[in-house]
Amino acid sequence: MSSGKCGDNLTWTLDDGTLTISGHGKMDDYGLLKKLPWYNESYSIKEVIINNGVTSIGDEAFSGCHSLTSITIPDSVTAIGMNVFSDCKSLTSVMIPDSVTTIGWWAFEGCTSLINVIIPNSVTTIGWWAFEGCHSLTSVIIPDSVTTIGWQAFSGCHSLTSITIPDSVTSIGDEAFSGCHSLTSITIPDSVTTIGWQAFCDCKSLTSVIIPDSVTTIGWQAFCDCKSLKEIHYPSGRGFEQDLSQGNNAKLIPHDELPPELKADESVAEFDKPDDTKENVEPPAQVKPPAETNCTVYRNTKISRAENIAPLNTKSLSRVDENITEIRRAAELAAMNIVMTIERNLGFSPEDVSSQNLGYDIKSTSRDGKISRLIEVKGRYFDAETVTVSRNEIIAALNNPDNFILAIVKLDADKNETIYLKRPFEQPPDRAALSVNFSIQKLVEAAKIILR
Repeated sequence: MSSGKCGDNLTWTLDDGTLTISGHGKMDDYGLLKKLPWYNESYSIKEVIINNGVTSIGDEAFSGCHSLTSITIPDSVTAIGMNVFSDCKSLTSVMIPDSVTTIGWWAFEGCTSLINVIIPNSVTTIGWWAFEGCHSLTSVIIPDSVTTIGWQAFSGCHSLTSITIPDSVTSIGDEAFSGCHSLTSITIPDSVTTIGWQAFCDCKSLTSVIIPDSVTTIGWQAFCDCKSLKEIHYPSGRGFEQDLSQGNNAKLIPHDELPPELKADESVAEFDKPDDTKENVEPPAQVKPPAETNCTVYRNTKISRAENIAPLNTKSLSRVDENITEIRRAAELAAMNIVMTIERNLGFSPEDVSSQNLGYDIKSTSRDGKISRLIEVKGRYFDAETVTVSRNEIIAALNNPDNFILAIVKLDADKNETIYLKRPFEQPPDRAALSVNFSIQKLVEAAKIILR
């Protein structure tokens, strides 16, 4: 066993592969000017335990610990310094406590076995190169507290398939997601104003991008070498065309040329007609659920004629029907119409965003603009036992725990039942999973309150 000091009031012990940091206060920073006290034994470190009372993890503290597989970080830690876990090639997962506000430069750079990481709501900045070269990273949850994603923060994360950036982020740094070869979708929120140069360069699997109107600056070659990119939807009149077209063959589509199905058109909705032309539409049984409700059930919601554009004859539906694809499409469309009606009855303004691959189908905004509900709709036959949810939808739910709703619409010949679930998922999907099947009954049972 070896031991020593690693801060004014901190000590360390290394015993049989376990390094323990104890005491109160800040850990020393290490690097060119100060050598790690356990440097000569770093190859043998398999586990690191940081006891409560330590307030920061010093620069390069565990850099190059190739055998490190487990790390315990207490709630007392508020900062993870530069290069702290860089090149920890055996580290597969990290739980960062919600006391941490800053993830430093190169913090997890080169952690080639790191599969998933959950960044807590306390973090506001993801530093430069923070996860650069994490080749095995398939899932990352970015909370809505983050405002800045730094330069090359996720560059070279080859296994990362989708990213939902929360609507707190205002800046995507230079080369932030460059070299993410498996990235197929990216959701850029309305809060983003700056997309750095080569931000998504060499994202070989990316097929479509929608840039919101909030973006005022796009860096040089933002989407260069994106060989599968077919379309970029962007705000016109800002001189973005040259930067967007460099290094790819994507079709540039200004927002005012979006196809009709991507535009919100509520001009024919029954609830937007003048009062004297509205039809008598019965509101759902439950109009204003209490704040603590996690699950709300609406029964037999009536759809106005204007919304019911594809009436569903559920009596003719069967699981052995030859045209099962058309049946499923009709069920999903009917479910969307029902949820849109519920949202309008509740005083929200719903928008169909299902074509944008955001991880949810409807963005529903309160009349005062203060509340936005992100609703993923699943239409199922009344006796269905399971529901299939994509990786992108699960990540969207975890990224937006307070706003995301999973709406399960059970359809039958003479009745329908819509179940609203809040916080339906507890963890990201497995590394290789593109979708996950869930038991509807278990999802409902997990809710705290069900209103009928």
